[in-house]
Amino acid sequence: MTPRDERHLTVLHRPVFAATSLNRWLQDDTLLFWAYAVFVSGCVIPSLQDFTNSLFWAVVVPLVFLKSLQLNAFRFPPTVSLSASVSLWQIEKVSKAGSIILCAAALYLLMVTLSSLLQPTIGVDNATPLLVVSLEIIIFLIVTALFVVSVKYSVNSCLAVLAIVAGANVLILILRDLETIPFDQFLSPDYFLGYSAAGAGQTSFRIICSIFLVASIVILREGVRSLWYRVPLIASALILSCAVLLTQGRGIIIAIIAGIATTIKWSLRSILLTAGVAALILALILTIPTTRDRILDRGDGRRPEIWNHYIDYSAKRPWLGYGMIDGIHPGIAFQSKDGTYIAHAHNLILSAQVRGGVLATGAMIVMLFGGLYYAGRYAQLTGGRAPLAIMTTLFVSGIMEYDTFVRSFPNWQTVSFWLPTGICIGTELYVRSRRDRSLQYLAPSGP
Repeated sequence: MTPRDERHLTVLHRPVFAATSLNRWLQDDTLLFWAYAVFVSGCVIPSLQDFTNSLFWAVVVPLVFLKSLQLNAFRFPPTVSLSASVSLWQIEKVSKAGSIILCAAALYLLMVTLSSLLQPTIGVDNATPLLVVSLEIIIFLIVTALFVVSVKYSVNSCLAVLAIVAGANVLILILRDLETIPFDQFLSPDYFLGYSAAGAGQTSFRIICSIFLVASIVILREGVRSLWYRVPLIASALILSCAVLLTQGRGIIIAIIAGIATTIKWSLRSILLTAGVAALILALILTIPTTRDRILDRGDGRRPEIWNHYIDYSAKRPWLGYGMIDGIHPGIAFQSKDGTYIAHAHNLILSAQVRGGVLATGAMIVMLFGGLYYAGRYAQLTGGRAPLAIMTTLFVSGIMEYDTFVRSFPNWQTVSFWLPTGICIGTELYVRSRRDRSLQYLAPSGP
């Protein structure tokens, strides 16, 4: 064979090799895993949200549903893990098990949309986009749940990638702000890390930092095999810890402590160690004058005044609430006694009552407590505590200072609220389908 023939044969082999590689990536979930990770990562970057939206509908959704309907595609050693390779008949049994959390999410979105539709200041034309966004969120929840139960990669692997990306994103914000803000002003009351990040609300930024900080700690505690994951995760945890302190959110710090607490097997030794670490961190915080003064000056954060106002406000329309358009209904915001502009109720359950009435409130309670319950049941069955840790973090922070703005998809709240909810739907499907002993779940390998 002449050199020319060999070159010609090589050229012919290239598309065959590419097709073979693509088929292998499809078969072992590599393409789906990275497509999903890139989509979630891009949700918090406004300039990439159009791209991530296209990626979600063109790649992630088709691959997830094709994977979920795949018949006997994989065979792995039977060890315990959250994600599982599931054949067609297994998916059918999982579907029959149903999801209470998913139904609650659909009811919440329906009531918020209906309440908006019935507001004379909003009307059908403005409420229609809410219905579209609600449907997109429901599909995202379904896709996330199916990703959890049908992809061979564990949720820890996905959370590890997302935590590393979150840490890198925060580091970029810090370096960017250092160019314009002197370092000694970073801890001043006038500075808030992420406040100027386009498209990011203060609370969404805080919760994303706290969720992935807790996820990093949990993944490291449960053991990371690869050094390529371990080192970036440690760096990400340190960066996110600094970010949480710079945001000066006391509720977020409490939420992180609660999330980490769910990962600890409590004993006298662990209690003493935890108390010692907490005392050390508190001492370090109090030694910084600006931080100490900031904490003392903020007092109760106006929470009693805010909650009392919205309880009285929601009592005027208990069944339907006031709806939502562009995130904030004009009649919901008010000024506190000190003149501060308050845009929402700073509590997920109370906000649900204000936005969508009694049924929306009940749906939010089911989402929060149902997510905690099934994530806890999953932790008992498998020992994997990452879903429980991030849901606990979301729950505690949501009780103190959060609201859901159904305004666009994807956005920051796709990561800060709906991602943990979708993961918990996956854990619910896993736990409920375990009642059928004929289900044989097969294990992926973690990071």
